[in-house]
Amino acid sequence: MMCRRRYISLVFLFGAANVCRAQVSAVVFDMETRCCVPGVTVYVNPNGRVVTDRYGRFVIGGECNSITLSHGSYEPLSLGKDAVPDTVWLLPKMRRLDEVVIYGNKPKPGFDVRQAARRAAAGVGMKGGTGVNFDFFLIFNPKERKHAKCRKKIKEMLDKY
Repeated sequence: MMCRRRYISLVFLFGAANVCRAQVSAVVFDMETRCCVPGVTVYVNPNGRVVTDRYGRFVIGGECNSITLSHGSYEPLSLGKDAVPDTVWLLPKMRRLDEVVIYGNKPKPGFDVRQAARRAAAGVGMKGGTGVNFDFFLIFNPKERKHAKCRKKIKEMLDKY
């Protein structure tokens, strides 16, 4: 009975060792930001594919000769079964942009926002300006609006008189 238990335990250990050897697992990281990369497609040769989880991990169970890691934002990487490290670093694709040149004028000292708003409302420097005197900042001051209403009523009474 004792021999049989040893035999079963040895078979179990060798079986577990074969399963462990058959599995390939790794974590995928970005080479520049050093962050994990989710959504990397891992193509398994001879057939099959696996996608990394949100932590960049993948596990391949079964036989494989080589793997190819592919993602739209990274350069593809092919590795042999024996060359797969615990941590795989992917190189981001380089997208070069044309040069952008911005020209501007610095604001003049003493620029008054209220005065500029009044000039814009009056139509100074604009074609087809109405010439109406409008104070944009008056709508945010309730006291001034109240006085403006009183002045308007007084003006109407004086015009009728």
